Amino acid sequence: MLHVLVVEDDVEHAVFACDALDGLAHVTVARTHEAALTYLSVMEYDAVMADLSGTDPSLSWAECAESIMRAINRSLASLRRRRPCPLILVSARDPVELHALARRLTNCHALPKPYSVRELRAMIRALTASP
Repeated sequence: MLHVLVVEDDVEHAVFACDALDGLAHVTVARTHEAALTYLSVMEYDAVMADLSGTDPSLSWAECAESIMRAINRSLASLRRRRPCPLILVSARDPVELHALARRLTNCHALPKPYSVRELRAMIRALTASP
């Protein structure tokens, strides 16, 4: 079974993501940016799904995404893991802005809110499939 880190400050959205991934992945929820960085420093994940709005008011949305991607890369290097860990940015913000930010980062993908259970599960499966 996969292990997915969900970074989401909104409880209802976190529960929705957990329910959507039930049976496909074990889910760890980080309610803040700092908690996400801590989890990434001690645990290996197959994917990270993050809505960065509200997880750290002192950082911009782009700074949060870049910080999480750096933490993912440090984790991969320390674990000598060969398979990448994708970052999926989810947000109700402007989808064009969301996709533009995702394109700036390596192995980063955008999933605008609202998304369906089917859409989320398909994205997780596609991004974590073995070659």
